[in-house]
Amino acid sequence: MFLVHPFAPWQVPAEMGPAEAQPHNAAYYLSLSVMECAPVLIAMITVSPKVKVTVMANQLERIAEVSTHSGTVMKRFALAVLLLLPATSFATDNPLVIQAKGWNVKQCMPAIKSLSAFVFEDAKVGLNTTHSKDADKAPIHSVAERKFSDGAALSLLGFTPTGDGKCPASYAQIFYVPEPCISQSKKMSTFEYQAQLHSDISLIKSGSIDAYLMPAGPGCVVVKQEVIRDGNAP
Repeated sequence: MFLVHPFAPWQVPAEMGPAEAQPHNAAYYLSLSVMECAPVLIAMITVSPKVKVTVMANQLERIAEVSTHSGTVMKRFALAVLLLLPATSFATDNPLVIQAKGWNVKQCMPAIKSLSAFVFEDAKVGLNTTHSKDADKAPIHSVAERKFSDGAALSLLGFTPTGDGKCPASYAQIFYVPEPCISQSKKMSTFEYQAQLHSDISLIKSGSIDAYLMPAGPGCVVVKQEVIRDGNAP
């Protein structure tokens, strides 16, 4: 929902000419810019990070459109608003990153941030994490449940700091699909068939990601996993 001043340039009534609809008073445009920036400020306080970015981007685009009719007044005002926005307002730490910070993890923190962001995305998750008293010198293993509209997925993440400053990492994602494994494999178009582990479970591969397809009743259990030699690497 946007706050729009009467006669904003994108709402000029057809029966009104440009001279009537677009006053050239700087104070007018400054008041308009304040009204247009209000949703940006409200979004910073009230909504989720993902929605913040969307609302702010859309609204600042409208501010830029108005600024073409107001000279430098609104441009300067919009720039001032952007400079006041804290960088942290665009993102928040996920639960695993919060836990790791609480344990004073340093060496594997880049790996934890990047891998958990990839696995969890923006979803809410529940965690059970195992660590030692000196979490910066011992493996960290986390099990997370992520809810989807059609079920849940189990994710396992592991991080091991090494003496040379690196952090080998791994993850696995386990979920059930209500269709045969052969149908699921066709949907995973970037994966190629590799082998049968024994008789029923198939291994397919895409780059460094392995996926195992295990029949389960009428459906299929999918296990995707990847081992990363240094999770801290860009």
